[in-house]
Amino acid sequence: MKNEFKPLFEPFTFPGGASIDGRLVVAPMTHFGSHDDGTISKDEIDFITARSSEMGMVITACANVTPDGKAFEGQPSIARDEDIPGLKKLASAIQAKGTKSHHSNSSRRLSGSPSFSSKR
Repeated sequence: MKNEFKPLFEPFTFPGGASIDGRLVVAPMTHFGSHDDGTISKDEIDFITARSSEMGMVITACANVTPDGKAFEGQPSIARDEDIPGLKKLASAIQAKGTKSHHSNSSRRLSGSPSFSSKR
C-alpha cells in the first residue's frame, strides 16, 4: 500500500471524544430493505454488515421518526417501541464487525433551527 493511503486505516478521534478504528466510512444509503411496517429485516442487516467490515463507521439510512413520516417503501422506522428490537440487532451486527454506527440528526447548534415533528 502507498504511504499516502495509510492514514485511512489509522484510528481517528472526533473533537467530542468518540473514536473510530479507521477513517473509511460507509455513506448513508437508501436500501429499501426494511419490512413494510418499517421494522428491520434480516436482508437489511446482511446488506449493511457486508459493507461494514474493515470500515471505521457506518452511517445508517434515513428513518421515519413518526408513522406518517414514511417517505418510501422499505424505509426503516424509529417511530415506535416495536422498532427497537430490530434496531438493536442492526446496531449489534455493525458493532460485531468492530465498526461504529452513526445516526444522523438535526442539530440546532449547527443549523440554528429547532428540529420539527408533525406530532406536537
